[in-house]
Amino acid sequence: CADGSWSYQLERGQRSGDNSNTQFAALACWICRRHGADLDATLGRVDGYFRATANHGPGGWGYKPGTGSTESMTCAGLVALAARQGLLFQRAREANHPVDGEQQQDDGPPRQPLAAGGDPVVSEALAFLGRKLRDNADGEERWGLYFYWSLERVGVIYGINLIDGVDWYEWGSGRLLREQQPDGSWEGKGVETSFAILFLARANVAADLTTAIE
Repeated sequence: CADGSWSYQLERGQRSGDNSNTQFAALACWICRRHGADLDATLGRVDGYFRATANHGPGGWGYKPGTGSTESMTCAGLVALAARQGLLFQRAREANHPVDGEQQQDDGPPRQPLAAGGDPVVSEALAFLGRKLRDNADGEERWGLYFYWSLERVGVIYGINLIDGVDWYEWGSGRLLREQQPDGSWEGKGVETSFAILFLARANVAADLTTAIE
């Protein structure tokens, strides 16, 4: 879309989309780059979109710009920002390749992990997530399993065990085990069960992105 996001439709000239579709498109762009697609500029537009639409103060994002931050959509924004930062770190390492006889650091130029406070938009969004996890420590508020997978993707892509001091895996795995149905499924038995399994397995759909931003 014109603002750098994606929607359910692929219509030329559409002004804006939603953050759920946009995160999946950003991940797809990252993966397409493995096979030679030149999507650097596209990921730059995605990064600019999320930075321009962040809800500063509470942190995070809603489903669309101008809406209140939600847990799932804050995860969506964090995943999309990681894709752009992974690209920048890769480019920095490539630029640091020495000519014959020169030395370089094993891992390219020094950099701060993305989740370590070097990016204020990322830090604010992670703090928002941490507050939400703490506020629901007793599990009274039921969140859909789409959120659990969203949370898991942030944890594994950023390579972190704690989100603003909260062990996200312990927080989610205990709930999932309690909520599993007698037949082994979760909630709607289809895609919801898949989300639960992905969380529990700590599946990483973009392990090379984790390597890039750590």
